[in-house]
Amino acid sequence: MSGTRTDASCTSACHLADGTTSTHVAHADRPPTCSTCHPLTASVTSAAGSPHHTRPRPPAPIVAGFLPASAAVGDLVTLTGAGFVGASGVGFNGTPADVFTLISDAKLTAVVPEGATSGPIAVTTPGGTGSSATSLSVFTAVTAGLTLRAGTTSIALGKTVRLSGALTPVSLAGSRVRLVVMVTTNGHWTTARTAMVSTTRTGAYAWAYRPSRGGRYRAQATIAQTAAHTAAHSQWAAFTVR
Repeated sequence: MSGTRTDASCTSACHLADGTTSTHVAHADRPPTCSTCHPLTASVTSAAGSPHHTRPRPPAPIVAGFLPASAAVGDLVTLTGAGFVGASGVGFNGTPADVFTLISDAKLTAVVPEGATSGPIAVTTPGGTGSSATSLSVFTAVTAGLTLRAGTTSIALGKTVRLSGALTPVSLAGSRVRLVVMVTTNGHWTTARTAMVSTTRTGAYAWAYRPSRGGRYRAQATIAQTAAHTAAHSQWAAFTVR
């Protein structure tokens, strides 16, 4: 409805006369003219408003795309589209996101929630809910584990010590593991040597290290987090060079 309406042209229920006067039933204390009784800018919750005088409902949001195409629980996903202002929720295949941030009307970010599964991403605003045409692939990162031991607890200077261990599960076999060896210097641990070693098809790995001076040493194996697995580190393996 737009422009000024008169009683004669107002036929909605809230504009009908009460049968005894020409005053509107809904607002007996208001003048009988539609333009003053129900201002076009009034909302449905206002005393001056009525359902057919409210502003038109905004369109539902459009989720045009998102990056990355695959993610794990806890990863940040960026959505692009339109109509995001006023977003009240983001859902990952039906699982609501606990954390999302509106960047602009055309962009927002959301953290993949616990329990999310592969499927479309939906954004809800006062205008409705819009879902992506494509599905986000949600994967579960494998929990990596590392062990490490020194072949001896004491060696003579000039000899080598064999550091060996295993990466689990076997599905991660072939990954590279970082080894770091530290030595005490003036009562403080300092890095003596680092190396990257590959694991075998069973997940085992080994490295022969020759210390350059005497003292107390310790070694540790680590692997950084990737999309396929979590980060992991072994316990320290200690040995002495005499």
